[in-house]
Amino acid sequence: MPVLCSNPDYFAFHKDFKFVTQGNLAKWFEDRGAKVYWIGKPYKNIYDYAIKMAGADPAHCVMVGDTIRTDILGGFNAGMKTVLILSHGVTQDKL
Repeated sequence: MPVLCSNPDYFAFHKDFKFVTQGNLAKWFEDRGAKVYWIGKPYKNIYDYAIKMAGADPAHCVMVGDTIRTDILGGFNAGMKTVLILSHGVTQDKL
């Protein structure tokens, strides 16, 4: 059975609590042989769509985010400048 994952984040944070989110579940299915269609950060298709809808040039866009794996990697791969916010998110415990 195919799986559509429209939020590839592995974790979310609220105060001091770390939640497992949709990306982890989709990865679990993919690891077991399911066909997963990944949509959203960090996949380039969502950035291309947003840039097209804005009528912008990626070189004139900035991705601001708190997660290296989705926000920063996605913006970088789409040709955008990126800004990493370190106040919370996956990056805090990784850095």
